[in-house]
Amino acid sequence: MRLLGTVLLVISALTAWGSSVLAAQNISATNQAHQISVGDSVKAVQKALETDAAPSPTSSSTTRNETALGIPARGVRVFFNESGTAVVIRLDAPFQGSIEGATIGASRDEVRDRLGEPFKTLKLGPFDGFLYKRAGTTLRCDFGRDNVVRTIFVTSGTVNLGESPVTAAVDSKITTMGGQAPTRRTQMTPEEQRAQAQLFGVIFGGVAHQYDLCSAAGFLPRGQQSAEETAKAILAKMANVGDQGKSMPDVQKGWSAARGAVDGNRANQVTDERCAAVGNQWNKWMAMFADPTR
Repeated sequence: MRLLGTVLLVISALTAWGSSVLAAQNISATNQAHQISVGDSVKAVQKALETDAAPSPTSSSTTRNETALGIPARGVRVFFNESGTAVVIRLDAPFQGSIEGATIGASRDEVRDRLGEPFKTLKLGPFDGFLYKRAGTTLRCDFGRDNVVRTIFVTSGTVNLGESPVTAAVDSKITTMGGQAPTRRTQMTPEEQRAQAQLFGVIFGGVAHQYDLCSAAGFLPRGQQSAEETAKAILAKMANVGDQGKSMPDVQKGWSAARGAVDGNRANQVTDERCAAVGNQWNKWMAMFADPTR
């Protein structure tokens, strides 16, 4: 996915900007004090995930009137019963945290080394799942065709949200604006690639939308065209290079989510201080995309 190179250029610049606008786009730039527990209320989960989005109805064979709330760019989805209590936490790529030692992408041997023999091995169609019951935590690790953990379900206990997707992206082995990033990861799964494309849409498109709101409120200057129109033009150019066009639906999905989040909390997003940060970052990105060497 050639789009990822551009994604990381933008994310690299964003990390220097700080957490103020990240919070507005429903992505945490820190790894501290953000956790979700089975038994939490919808409000508590929204606070931990930094989102105002409401849970959506979902089908379940065991829970009546179940709803779910998730942030794809973080690999976290929480299911609630009809009383609005979290009953299951689902974790997928690109989630980077550890649950009792279990991580997305771990092999069977790695899971056994970290957690011991499972309480029960489950047959989930053609695949297997390891069920563990620890002190205060019950979790299930589901393996994919490649025999690594693809999904973790937590039915009791607490999940620390762990490493933010921004940090995970910058740590990938790709040249960024700051030089060569650490070599902790060299490849991404298709699920991670889609999540990174959505993350790019959240950040790049979301900031463009916020710039336009700030401009309409008189906090930032108006250009010959809106920031979102400029962002669309940049993405159109990207889509014509290599296979980047395949990523655009996911980019647009992230962009739409960011637009909805900002519009839902506009009073706190369109302020003099916030708009100054938005304008500063947007101008940096425009200079970066205008540089013919990039």
